Amino acid sequence: MCISRFPNAGVWLDIGVRDGRLLFFFGIKGKVLMTHILRTDADSILSKVVEYHGFVFTQGLVARDLSGDVAAQTADILEQIDHLLEVHRTDKTRLLQAQIWLAAIDDRAAMNKVWAAWLPEGGAPARACVEAKLSDPRMRIEIMITACR
Repeated sequence: MCISRFPNAGVWLDIGVRDGRLLFFFGIKGKVLMTHILRTDADSILSKVVEYHGFVFTQGLVARDLSGDVAAQTADILEQIDHLLEVHRTDKTRLLQAQIWLAAIDDRAAMNKVWAAWLPEGGAPARACVEAKLSDPRMRIEIMITACR
């Protein structure tokens, strides 16, 4: 929803509402000067997603059902990523970077099989994949994504 534009001065201000949040966008001569930082499902220590200036950053996501193997957990996380990207008006064709933490690096081949099937052809992001001790011993994998709109 556009509130104010001053075309003769080349200055504009858009004010809108999205997901119950008031957003402000300012610009001069067609360039955005400042945009609102959108934090989705924020609490006292983290946000599920942060969006700024067309970039979408997810938190580290883990499977909702921790009883599955690494392939099942990976599929669940990728489903969550698809949903979060859709909420932020983008999709997996716009991935820029992925960070993946595996509880056991030996699970990498099984994870890669699910990951590769999920990626759009020619759309692999820059990626790091390392072994790490995760916060719950049932967690086999955690994934964090950066994408653009």
